Amino acid sequence: MLGPAGGFFLRRELQEAYKRLGAISKEEGNNVEAAFYASLANQTDRAQHEELISLRKRVNGSDVSHWNAFLVKASGLVILFSGGLLLTCALAVIVRGKSFRLSALRPSRMTLVVGLCGAIGALLSSAVLYESYRPYAEILQRFIRNGDETSLPELSSFLDTTRLPLGAQGFLDVWEFVFYFWFGVVLLCIFALLVAVLRRFQHRKRANVAT
Repeated sequence: MLGPAGGFFLRRELQEAYKRLGAISKEEGNNVEAAFYASLANQTDRAQHEELISLRKRVNGSDVSHWNAFLVKASGLVILFSGGLLLTCALAVIVRGKSFRLSALRPSRMTLVVGLCGAIGALLSSAVLYESYRPYAEILQRFIRNGDETSLPELSSFLDTTRLPLGAQGFLDVWEFVFYFWFGVVLLCIFALLVAVLRRFQHRKRANVAT
């Protein structure tokens, strides 16, 4: 009478009831009814398992959102790396030419190759970044304009996955890893600042001794 629409928690009660009815039928010698109740219990178990998988997908998002989040993070790193290459090539050409005039700039063949690779990498990674986050921007726009909440779990899963750096998925809890990651970054920045200050004082001492 209840059928599959009873809900996730009610299915447990149904499965237990089928098992007890099957045990009673078996004790009374009704093997046909016992087999029937056993099959109903198995069907309820399968339906409960499928509903649990569906619930996990709605909460955690699908593999597509995780893959898109990985593409966003990877393309962001490639953009930074490509921008660093382009900046390094530009500074190398300026230092070599000792001037900001275009006529005095003479880039070498290696500088042109590295700069071209950086430009291509930045262009391709920008395209991948745009195509990866565009569907989730549309989900957000649909929610703002029409109140459509059907795809919000996908958006939530995508945003949760993009918060973690590459290779950190499943390593620690999200909040713990984010805290320790940025804490380590801050410590490295402080260490680099101290090293720069110490080297500055050493250069000053050497200059004072030389004079």
